[in-house]
Amino acid sequence: MPGFKYSELPPKLSPYTYFGFQPQRQIENEFLGNCPLCFSDDNKFYVNGETGQFSCKHGSCGEEGNVHSFIQKAFAVQGENGEASIKDWRQLEEARNMPIEVLKRMGLVKVGGNWLLPIKNEKGIISSLQVYKIGQKLRAIKYPPTGLYGAEQFADKKKTSWPVYLCEGAWDKAALEIFLEKNGVKAIVLGTPGAYIFKDNWLHLLRGRGLYTLFDRDVAGIKGTSRIHRKVEGIVSFHKVIQWPEDSPKGFDTRDFINEGGTYDAFSQLIEDYDKTSENTSDDSANTPVFISGKFSYAELPRLSKYRPTIEQTMAVFEKHLKMTDDLRAALKAMYAGVITTQMAGDALWLHFVGPPGWGKTELLRSCNKIPGVEMLDTITESSLISGARLKDGADASLIPTLFNKTVIFKDFTEILQGAKPERDGIYRILRGAYDGICSRTFGNGIQSRKYEGTFTCLSGVTHEIAADPQANMGDRFLMFKAINDPNRNSDEQISAAIKNTDHQVTMREKLHEASRNFLEWRIEKEDYPEIPYQYEVEIVALAQIIEILRTTVSKDYSRGHVNYRPEHGVGTRPAIELTKLAMGLGLLKYPAKITDDDMQIVRHVALSSCISWNMEAVFFLSRKPKQTVDELSLEADIPVITLREQLEQLCLIRALKKEYKMNPLTGRVTIPIYSLSENFQRHWDASKIQQNSYLKGNQIRTIKPKLKFKRIK
Repeated sequence: MPGFKYSELPPKLSPYTYFGFQPQRQIENEFLGNCPLCFSDDNKFYVNGETGQFSCKHGSCGEEGNVHSFIQKAFAVQGENGEASIKDWRQLEEARNMPIEVLKRMGLVKVGGNWLLPIKNEKGIISSLQVYKIGQKLRAIKYPPTGLYGAEQFADKKKTSWPVYLCEGAWDKAALEIFLEKNGVKAIVLGTPGAYIFKDNWLHLLRGRGLYTLFDRDVAGIKGTSRIHRKVEGIVSFHKVIQWPEDSPKGFDTRDFINEGGTYDAFSQLIEDYDKTSENTSDDSANTPVFISGKFSYAELPRLSKYRPTIEQTMAVFEKHLKMTDDLRAALKAMYAGVITTQMAGDALWLHFVGPPGWGKTELLRSCNKIPGVEMLDTITESSLISGARLKDGADASLIPTLFNKTVIFKDFTEILQGAKPERDGIYRILRGAYDGICSRTFGNGIQSRKYEGTFTCLSGVTHEIAADPQANMGDRFLMFKAINDPNRNSDEQISAAIKNTDHQVTMREKLHEASRNFLEWRIEKEDYPEIPYQYEVEIVALAQIIEILRTTVSKDYSRGHVNYRPEHGVGTRPAIELTKLAMGLGLLKYPAKITDDDMQIVRHVALSSCISWNMEAVFFLSRKPKQTVDELSLEADIPVITLREQLEQLCLIRALKKEYKMNPLTGRVTIPIYSLSENFQRHWDASKIQQNSYLKGNQIRTIKPKLKFKRIK
């Protein structure tokens, strides 16, 4: 494509290019080139890369409209065959092993070196297209999203009561349609874009109808059938499935059956009620099957490009509707980074957003709801995460396997904190396993146990009540982003903004959701990842070590006042991986991706937030002024002496501090302890550049020394 690479073009130019549009020039968001409708080549065909609107300024044409109207006009202009010759049709017939009349009935046209397949919606209007090249798979274009093959049949009122046959893919759909017609069977035949793809907004088409599912004989087909059943239960009047012959090869499908001369009688005998089928996808018959959930696929999302809205444009939408403070802006960036990192391989990023009620964390989290690959949960139980229910159809009612490879959002994790301790501990146990990639639960009802493999990103909103439950960070698996603790903050403007939104909260949330969706609904490839400069890598290593040291707890027997054992802090590998992912996600908020010091300020803030607060405050003030007594540090940090004394002793036990003694002027003996950072911890502290973090200036750690007034006693 002269002057432009296809991968660099905006997603909404995708259908234009497949119909022959070759952009030659770009003026801001407008791309100019030849017209695929009137075939003029005077570069008077304009396409807006942001909106997809087109307009031809050529005198004899004058066509204009949006992406959808262009696709319809373009297919009309191409006619029945497009550029295809008889030779082309015969080559396609041989490649697909399907008669030419069936292929023509699909609506295929040839443009350039590609065969284009129109996808129509339930109103019979072409809404998208897919592309096929001989020797390759049928594939979706960047935009518009693909639809359900055959959905246009629902516009025919004569077919109101007809059952639905659901196949895997367009080729099987076309072959089965002809097969059923020849045998006098009245049915609507549909094809899904893949075994795991059946969108919720297609379910209404099936309401009250009978459903037959005919997916391929492979693991994806079996699991896809199970997912379909869970979606349609209570919507369809019945659900039956195909049971391909036991001796048929892996991947055997509808076309294979028809091409091998299968009869309708034989076909009918393969149809069974869903509850008679087996969901076992493994060749062994172990008592504890491992379910590896069908992962959510980001393949349909457009590839990340410069046409994604900038983070500044997205932030402006939030500024318009909410009173955004510095920490809310940083929190939104961290949330977006978390969602983006879900597309990266390896350990997941789990992040608590901690703030008081009314801070704004819930609105930020809600804006990410219903974005592809994001699941928002309200309340959960141990039994809902991994269920031991024995359903009639044999389906698994567990929530966990449906979450893998997604971003899970708890908009109010405080509800879990307030649950009964046995239930809370059960939830924590399962979530810890899910973070590590494998979780299970044992039952006593004959199922014995369920076991799952997979991971997901987890973001949550929670109040400071989380500090009272040391188990809530799941064994140090969660990092935290805390609201800046500024005693001088004036919240009047935030309250005023909330009052102004009272009568249009729905509209406000729609706007915030639209802004988040436009920013996040992009596919990230490994080539898009930002590089981590060496100086930032050094900082992350130091921050990870600080987190591990300062969130170490000391086990005590409070009835006897004894420390149970000498505490040892962990090695910071886990927080290092999480902070690295966070930094990369923040870098990906820009295009091209780049990690900046602004991003590292957020990383530092998360590292500080993830430590035990008393520990961090004591260390911070000692870093500024070493060799302080308990009383001196209490005044400096504004921490009660009784609280501070115990924290300092614990910090000495975990070797974050060192303790020396100075002379007591009253007794003349060296008995007053003074505290400083240990040499090893000082090294980590200096390398982390925490002192440079701008968020400290916002009083996340109090830096205002209290003014003391003394009254003379007569």
